[in-house]
Amino acid sequence: MDEGAAGCWVQDLLADGDEDEAMFAAILRANPTGLVMESHPGGSRPGRAPYKKRDPAGRHLRLLEQYFGPDPVYNERDFLNRFRMRQSLFQRVLEGVVETDSYFELRADATGKMGISSLLKVTAALRQLAYASAADSIDENLELSDITAILCLKRFCLAVIERFGRDYLRPPN
Repeated sequence: MDEGAAGCWVQDLLADGDEDEAMFAAILRANPTGLVMESHPGGSRPGRAPYKKRDPAGRHLRLLEQYFGPDPVYNERDFLNRFRMRQSLFQRVLEGVVETDSYFELRADATGKMGISSLLKVTAALRQLAYASAADSIDENLELSDITAILCLKRFCLAVIERFGRDYLRPPN
């Protein structure tokens, strides 16, 4: 449907003079072309790839066992090699990001199922930065979709700038 046809259709509705005129006027102001906006690309629809069963809670526990438990599988040197920072700095960044952006808080979804932990989200962002990894490579290791990995990276960067920018980010000399 071209823009002119969409505009005529909306104008015909407005010309009817019914009680919904104010509503249609508001819609027209919000979307002057009258074209229908496309919805968010995610979700379950015919023709889309099938749902991939991921286990964020299990992956969170494995990450804790591997790096943060009382007897971790990988030592401090392994952590430094993989995260490009010491654990103490990682914890500080994790806490700062969680305090700054509620996206990183662990919450239940609409079905009551717990979502992705802040540890997984921050780890996904840092792995992309540390290794210049593609977002879809995060799925194999951390069991997060590429869309989630990209969102984690974007929100992480914004949260770090907001939380630590005044102290550590400054204009060049």
